[in-house]
Amino acid sequence: TVKPLSQRPLDLTYYAFFLVHLVCAVFFDLLPLYPAFIQTTPGFSTLYRLLKGATDDYAAMTNDPFVLVTWGLVERPWEFAHLKMFMWMEVCIQIPSFIIGMIGLSKDTPAIYPLLLAYSSAAFVTTITFAHDVFIAPSSADTSLDALSKFYAMSDVGRRTLLAILIPFLVVPAIMWVDMMMRIGRLVKSGAKAEATKEMGERGRKEL
Repeated sequence: TVKPLSQRPLDLTYYAFFLVHLVCAVFFDLLPLYPAFIQTTPGFSTLYRLLKGATDDYAAMTNDPFVLVTWGLVERPWEFAHLKMFMWMEVCIQIPSFIIGMIGLSKDTPAIYPLLLAYSSAAFVTTITFAHDVFIAPSSADTSLDALSKFYAMSDVGRRTLLAILIPFLVVPAIMWVDMMMRIGRLVKSGAKAEATKEMGERGRKEL
C-alpha cells in the first residue's frame, strides 16, 4: 500500500518544490524560447504579453543577470554565458526531472531516487553559482563604476530580493541530496545483505 504524500512530509515538500519550480521555469525562465506563433496567436499572445511585462518589471527591479543573458541584453555575448547554459539545462534536465519526480513521488517508488540525487546535485551547483554571481555584482550605489559595471550593477533591494528568492532553491536541493544519499545507501545495504543471505543459502544447499 502506497502511503499518501500527506504522510510523507519530505516527499510532499519535494513534490511542491517541483511543481512551483516547473511553473516558474515554463512561464518565466524559458519565456525567451517561446516560438513566434505563440507571441502572435490570439489568446496566447495576451498571456505572453502579461508574462513578458512581469519579467520586464522584475528585471527592472533586480537587474537579474539571468534575465539579461537569456534575453540577449548583455553587452558582450560571452558575458554570463554559463547562465544561458543553465537555461538549456532547465529544458533538458530539470523539467524532465520535475515531471518524472512528481510521478515517482506520488507513487512512492524508490526507482526515482537516483534521478533525484542527480537532479539535486546539478540544481545545487547551478544555484550556488548563480548566487555567487549575485554576490559579486557591483553595487549601483558605487559612484566610481565605469559604464559597463553600471550596466550590471544591482541595488541593495534588488540584491536582497534575488538572494531571498534563491534560498528555497538552495535549501531544498541540499536536503534532497542528503536524503537521497541516505535512502540509496539503505537500499544498497539491504540489497547486499539479501544477496549475501542468498549466496549462503545456495552454498548450504550445495553442501547438502
